[in-house]
Amino acid sequence: MIKEHCKAKMDYTEPVHYTVRGSSGHKIGTYSYVPISEVLKKYCSHEDVWGQIISEHNELKDEDLLTDYKDGLYFKEHLFFREHPDALRLHLYEDEFEIVNPLGPKKTKYKLCAFYYTIGNLSGKYRSQLKHTHLALLVRYSHMKQVGMETILKPMMDDLKRLSTEGIIIKVCGTEHKVYAALATCSADNLSAHMIGGFRMCFNSGRICRYCMASHSEINHKFQEDSFILRTTDVHKYHLQCVQHNTQDAALYGVHGTSSFDDLGYFDVTKCLPPDIMHDMLEGVFPLTMKHVICEAHRQKHITITEINEELEKICIGQNDKANKPVLLSAQLHTKGIVGTASQKWCLFRLLPFIMGHRIPPGSRYWHVFLLCRDIADIVMAAKVRKDELACLELLVHISF
Repeated sequence: MIKEHCKAKMDYTEPVHYTVRGSSGHKIGTYSYVPISEVLKKYCSHEDVWGQIISEHNELKDEDLLTDYKDGLYFKEHLFFREHPDALRLHLYEDEFEIVNPLGPKKTKYKLCAFYYTIGNLSGKYRSQLKHTHLALLVRYSHMKQVGMETILKPMMDDLKRLSTEGIIIKVCGTEHKVYAALATCSADNLSAHMIGGFRMCFNSGRICRYCMASHSEINHKFQEDSFILRTTDVHKYHLQCVQHNTQDAALYGVHGTSSFDDLGYFDVTKCLPPDIMHDMLEGVFPLTMKHVICEAHRQKHITITEINEELEKICIGQNDKANKPVLLSAQLHTKGIVGTASQKWCLFRLLPFIMGHRIPPGSRYWHVFLLCRDIADIVMAAKVRKDELACLELLVHISF
């Protein structure tokens, strides 16, 4: 009943269901794909959405300011957007999640893999809202592992090819507009990004990076980009050729094989798989830094974990962060680490100077590390960054180590 109402009144785009078959041809399940082209036709036909897309073309840009993907070098070098700078930019996201208790006995049986996307031509104010995020594909993770990502993604890849070669017709207030669209980036956590790009999915040894040729042993004493050999389109093609001739070279180059997205022609896995700031910073660098700083403050008797928890319980949280109030710290912080969601950890990171800063004596080395990390966060988490701040960011990273 609800489905029929959505079709009749809400311009609902129905998902297309595909059968997943094993190597012997027997059916092992199904997955669903919501045609991106159909969603774009309906979504962009709304006057306010189309107005946003058109207004971007006439927007005056400060050349020294970086605000989104379009301001960066990768956009200017993108094979498709160089020829079609006004085309729709699709930013794809991939994530896996459990729909049952992740600690229970069925934690892997019902694990799902989802692909969803936003339109980069819209202002970041709207792209950050869930109602402007569209589901593209939903599949059981076990099915994708059985038959391979290339098989599962084929309907979506075919749709993306048509969007870049044939385009779509969008009707706005009775006027038809022909629009092209292409995939700009595909974001995922590091493990999934390496799986999507065809890179080695091991971070404890050998080549561990999809941007450069860094090895696990080097990252402990090298921290700047110019200390490593960067992966480029031509170098990556050479690595693929080597791996095709000898599969044992996969460990040497950190590459397993081609990507399903290579079929698009314009998608470059060395440039279009951006870093995951949530996992890398909000659940990586920031909580790790906080853990060591708090443990050292506790060890030097500047402030105890109990006192920090008391401050957390009585601190007044602003309206925007009420839902992200940090979790109280464990007494065994040195082994358990900072717990909570990425948003809760980000909130604690910003509150920490107010909670314990006044208890730290001047010249404290461990607190200086936290302040450096905070300065780095001010740049990497900023909505707008001036190009000259990038040199400052590089210097902050260098002196932090």
